Amino acid sequence: MFIEATQRVMNDDELMAHCGIPQVFWSRIRYSWANHRHLEMSGRLDLAFNGEQLKVFDYNADSTSALFECSVIQQKWAKAVQLESTFLPGFQMHRALVYNWKHMNIKSRVHLLINNDPEEMLTGLYMQQVMNEAGIDTKLCRMTDDLYWKDGKIEDSDGRLVTTVWKLWMWDTIFNDYFNTQKERGLDVDNNTHWIPTNGEHPHLSDIFLNDQIQVIEPLWKVITSNKALLPILWSMYPNHPYLLRSEWTVTDTLKRSGYVKKPIVGCCGQNITLYNNDDETVIDETM
Repeated sequence: MFIEATQRVMNDDELMAHCGIPQVFWSRIRYSWANHRHLEMSGRLDLAFNGEQLKVFDYNADSTSALFECSVIQQKWAKAVQLESTFLPGFQMHRALVYNWKHMNIKSRVHLLINNDPEEMLTGLYMQQVMNEAGIDTKLCRMTDDLYWKDGKIEDSDGRLVTTVWKLWMWDTIFNDYFNTQKERGLDVDNNTHWIPTNGEHPHLSDIFLNDQIQVIEPLWKVITSNKALLPILWSMYPNHPYLLRSEWTVTDTLKRSGYVKKPIVGCCGQNITLYNNDDETVIDETM
């Protein structure tokens, strides 16, 4: 359903605008959708179950959060409590990740780009182990400290060309970096053809992830699939679907009567979410 909704957004400029993505990136997103569909590796569905009904909160298609926990820790929990089932989901997920990386058929080095967050380091190290088991050469890079411009291309500290990257950065962060970088370089946001990189300089994040010569996992099109604006689109496509919660662009009378949750189109770590009572005024809870 989320993929079908993504296709609808790709075909509709008005829906693309609803996603809050600057228009300068639209052509890149559509190109990624048309040419990089196969580059997806993982995503996370946030689900709720009250004992009777299962509902989808959202689909974090561009997130690897909880990957280590699901693949490794969950398996250890299962063994610790001596589950009778022979199906250990953590082990199955690990095998699936290794299998998927093998079938990516990547011959070059994969650079894993992360920031300085300890949790992301753990996730990065785990994914590096998965790739190595799949027979892929890798290099884990914090920020862009190990990457350099060389004759208009990006190389690592070993002199290896950067052609494929696996990222933990949100695409929204990369978009912001693009605008800041263009401003820093004195360039128009729609045109960077007059800027020539200097050999030995570190590239910016947007130089890497929005580079036509570098394939990115997870790909750019997932900025649509993971966008919260997709939820009301899904509801319009599949009204009253048993796994969906009613989602609207604006607060309707139906939502007011039942109580509702307000969340940003682009969010991170459950921030800026407000839960309203059915009087449309009382805030039951909120996150910052």
